[in-house]
Amino acid sequence: MKTSKRFIFLMILLIIALAFPSTALASKRVFRARLTTGAELHEVIDSNASGSLIMASFPDGTMRVGFSIRNLSGAPTGVHLHGPATEDETAPVLLTLCGSPAPAAVTTCPFEDGYSVLSTSITSSLLAQWNLLPRDFQNWLAEGKIYVNVHTQLNPMGETRGQLIEQ
Repeated sequence: MKTSKRFIFLMILLIIALAFPSTALASKRVFRARLTTGAELHEVIDSNASGSLIMASFPDGTMRVGFSIRNLSGAPTGVHLHGPATEDETAPVLLTLCGSPAPAAVTTCPFEDGYSVLSTSITSSLLAQWNLLPRDFQNWLAEGKIYVNVHTQLNPMGETRGQLIEQ
C-alpha cells in the first residue's frame, strides 16, 4: 500500500511538471515543505504523521501545489498555508488548500487509509478572496515565511507542519 501511495504522489508531481510549457518550466520557482509532527509548536496527540508539499510558482502567476501526507490520526479538517512566520513562529491562515475555512482551493480534503494526497492550483481569484496581493504572497514565499499546517479532529491546532523553502 505504501508503494502505491508513493507512486500516486510521484504521478501528481509529474502532472504538475508536465502541465506547463517547457519555456515556463525554465523560469519556475519551486518550494518544498517537509511536514512532521515535530515541527508543530504545540503538543500533538497520538500521531507520527509526515509528508511533503511541493509548490511550483510560474512567471505568469500560476501556482501548482501537490502534497502527500501519511499516518494521519484521521481525515484532515483543513490544510492551510500560514504566514508570514518563521519556523519558530505561528501566524494566521493565509489561505485554505482543502477543507475549511472557505474559500478553499478544494472543498474536501482527500483521505484514505491514513493518507491524504492532493494536487491543486492556487489561483489569483483564490488569493483575492483571502485579500492577498500576489506580490506579498510571492515575497513571503521567497523569504521562507510561509508554512503548511494539516489539521485533524484529534489535533485541531495542527497535526503536522512544514516550512516552505525554495529549492
